[in-house]
Amino acid sequence: MKTALQQKSSGIALIIVACVFITFRFVHLKNNEVNGYNATSWDAFGYYMYLPSVLIYDDVRTLEWLPQIDSTYHVTGGHLYQAMQLESGTFTNKYLCGVAILQLPFFGLGHIMAGMLGYPQDGFSAPYQYAIMFGGIVWVLIGLFLLRKVLRYYFEEEIIAMTLLFLGLTSNLIQYTSVDGGMSHAYIFPLYALLILQTIKMA
Repeated sequence: MKTALQQKSSGIALIIVACVFITFRFVHLKNNEVNGYNATSWDAFGYYMYLPSVLIYDDVRTLEWLPQIDSTYHVTGGHLYQAMQLESGTFTNKYLCGVAILQLPFFGLGHIMAGMLGYPQDGFSAPYQYAIMFGGIVWVLIGLFLLRKVLRYYFEEEIIAMTLLFLGLTSNLIQYTSVDGGMSHAYIFPLYALLILQTIKMA
């Protein structure tokens, strides 16, 4: 006869992983006080730039807003490799917009908070950065929750709990959740988990 704790062990594992993700996020921020807000720089900028381009600047082709933003927040990593300049002089983004779609609710939250707290509503000030950082954590936790549902078709609760703990705490998932949360990894993980779950349900 399983105890109540054993029956809920995978849920407890999820809570532990969530606490570790959030703790690592704050530790990384504290250890990188100068550059800690740059959740939308380098490759992450390529995924993210659809949101400010469309929703704030209404400029996805000429990117006239970018020089000022880059001089303030250093989002491109030194040069604009995230978009190609065409013969016409306009730009096209090298990255697809799927990540930006999943970031949209958190971008909206960041935009609201920036207005309420007196930060620039420019798409890159601290509230936007925090929203994207913790948005990545939310999506990964959704992915782990869906994976838990998948595993329940095949394994006992204790095995599921150990799997979630090992995946969350000993793989590079923690890197792309708590440090590089603006990259695509945090967003594609729940989509894969959802795809597997729906495939099982349809079989």
